[in-house]
Amino acid sequence: MTENRLIAMKRTLILISAFGFFALGSPDFHLINLSRTYTEAKSFCREVYTDLATVHNSADMNNLINLVPATVSRAWIGLEVEDVWLWHWSWSDQTTDFFSWKAGEPQSENQDACAAMNQHGEWFESDCGIKRSFVCHGNADTSGQIFVAMTKSWRDAQSHCRDLSSDLVSIHSAEEDTAVQNVSEAQNVWIGLFKDPWKWSDGSNSSFRFWKPSQPNYYESQDCVAAVFRDGRGQWNDLKCTTERTFICCGARKPIPTTPNQIITQETVTADQPTNLKTPNSKQFVSRGRSNI
Repeated sequence: MTENRLIAMKRTLILISAFGFFALGSPDFHLINLSRTYTEAKSFCREVYTDLATVHNSADMNNLINLVPATVSRAWIGLEVEDVWLWHWSWSDQTTDFFSWKAGEPQSENQDACAAMNQHGEWFESDCGIKRSFVCHGNADTSGQIFVAMTKSWRDAQSHCRDLSSDLVSIHSAEEDTAVQNVSEAQNVWIGLFKDPWKWSDGSNSSFRFWKPSQPNYYESQDCVAAVFRDGRGQWNDLKCTTERTFICCGARKPIPTTPNQIITQETVTADQPTNLKTPNSKQFVSRGRSNI
């Protein structure tokens, strides 16, 4: 980002703050109808709120879908690629504190992969597209684990479990591993462990993912993630970070000083500013809430 453009963005914040457009003290998601690169969007969100949006679960995702109109094609969220490939549980915010890998597993390749359990309770790395039976967490109506005999890819199995208000099973002890083995009917089954290189901008450990089919495709320089709202589904796509898009921030708005010396008029905004910048009655900024989870 050039120095002039950064100064211009800060001037925009001061201008809009002077009119008192943003609500203070809200923990909401905020759709920002300005077109910015991923890096610029992240800087803006950190300046005004907390960071680009982190999605922790399906409820968060539904709130984003309700927030963003279908007229917005794509919007940046705070997911970006890093160099380290890590294992995560599909059930968000679960620690990876126990493993039961088969000898020689997991494999060392840096590629998307998912974990399955064999009939001996041992785990092995597998292509996520292979169809297997699977085990879901018990939900509010069912204790323990739920064995699903129909065969699905890992992602389709994940969707099936989520449709049951659950998720693919996570395992944190030898006792839990044995319990899953006992319900699996001596079959190789999907469990909720997957490997990817994605991290959240705010440092959150959320493992929630909501990719479009065949995404991410890891094409060259597609290191940042946008949610696609034009179809009303909000599923995610990896894209080039340098493309300018609208974006979604999260967290309470930070107070911005508005002393008389800092209040500027529209005429003083530099030429780098959007030409359609208006007073806060314009629809350039949209800020709506999410329910507490």
